[in-house]
Amino acid sequence: MNKGHGRAFLYAILVHVLVLLVLGFSFDWRLTPSSNRQSDDKKVVQATLVDGGKVQKEIERIKKKEAAQKSAAKKEKARLESLIKQAALAEKKAEKRRKAEEKRRIDLKKKKVLEKKRKNQKAKKLAKKRKKELARKKKQALAKKKRKAQAKLAAQRRHRQAEKAMQAQIRKEQLQRQAQSELNKYQPLIRQRVEGFWIRPPGAKTGLKAILRVRLTRGGEVLTVRVVRSSGNAIFDRSVENAVKKATPLPLPDNPELAEFFSVIDFEFDPQ
Repeated sequence: MNKGHGRAFLYAILVHVLVLLVLGFSFDWRLTPSSNRQSDDKKVVQATLVDGGKVQKEIERIKKKEAAQKSAAKKEKARLESLIKQAALAEKKAEKRRKAEEKRRIDLKKKKVLEKKRKNQKAKKLAKKRKKELARKKKQALAKKKRKAQAKLAAQRRHRQAEKAMQAQIRKEQLQRQAQSELNKYQPLIRQRVEGFWIRPPGAKTGLKAILRVRLTRGGEVLTVRVVRSSGNAIFDRSVENAVKKATPLPLPDNPELAEFFSVIDFEFDPQ
């Protein structure tokens, strides 16, 4: 039995006791006059025989007593009713406080549950955020490391390429010098071979000379030939072109590294 039900049971017992007391007083109030009347009647009868004044006084005393009893019963009844009302009001207030306390306890429990849930959600969200941030930083670190490695490889590659290009340029310049030296040696041979196939045009003046540009294969075969500086005599120029074509293949160095430098050559044809 909880505190509220115990209190209600106590109030119920108190109400029953008060009702019994009221009934007791009421019962006494009703019976007393009737018994007194019988006694008083005897006294009245006797008083008529003895003294009428005494009888009248006794009657007034009885009436006063009855009035006092009625007033006391009325007051007691009012007091009991007031106690009942106070008890009911106290029970009502107690029940209201109990419900309020129960509601407060339930609200507090709900609040604690919601607060715990909110904290758990916040903790999960924070953990997720930290995990995401950690993954992002890890990804950034890997990307940075990768970029650094790529930059290092690119720098090494550029360095190797620069060294290679420098070496190639140095080698090319060496080959150019060597090719020019070889060309200086082979020009007289080329001129001599072309002169072997050249036929002087009738009426060609002496002192004529022309510079020709010849495209050759690696084996010296003539692909094309044209005059880049004319002698001033078109017939002389054509005769030299024909001689170059007939002289194919022209003599070239055997070094394959120098072949590209002899793919196009310019040489002066001077039959003097």
